[in-house]
Amino acid sequence: MTIDPGSNGTGIAIWDKKWNLMFYSNIYGRNRNWHINCLNIITDLESLWSHFKIKKMYIEYPSFFPTVGGEMVAKHGSLVKLAFFVGLVCGACLPIEYRLVEVHEWKGQLPKEVVIQRIKKILGENKCKRFKSHIWDAV
Repeated sequence: MTIDPGSNGTGIAIWDKKWNLMFYSNIYGRNRNWHINCLNIITDLESLWSHFKIKKMYIEYPSFFPTVGGEMVAKHGSLVKLAFFVGLVCGACLPIEYRLVEVHEWKGQLPKEVVIQRIKKILGENKCKRFKSHIWDAV
């Protein structure tokens, strides 16, 4: 399983042992309180872990980017909320083996649109039709 974490919406992708995409989804919080959303998303993730018998997970590691957008995210506390959520995921998933993956490891310096075009080329346009927001980053 690969996860693009977020306390309001989390993208997930589930792969077989040969890295063929089996399932993908966005999991959204259903509450106005971000910490309740985190717990709701964890509950949904736990259902998926059980159903698919997940053995390994790769989770995007929260990073700060020194840009105008990054500064705004830091000032509003969103990075702290994201770090809290990733901690919940890591704690809840035990004994599943997990690895935190930094953005530069999976995407390098490429803009998101370039990464999306590469994913479409590899998986095929049809398979990617329903991908939205966080799913792209999970895939």
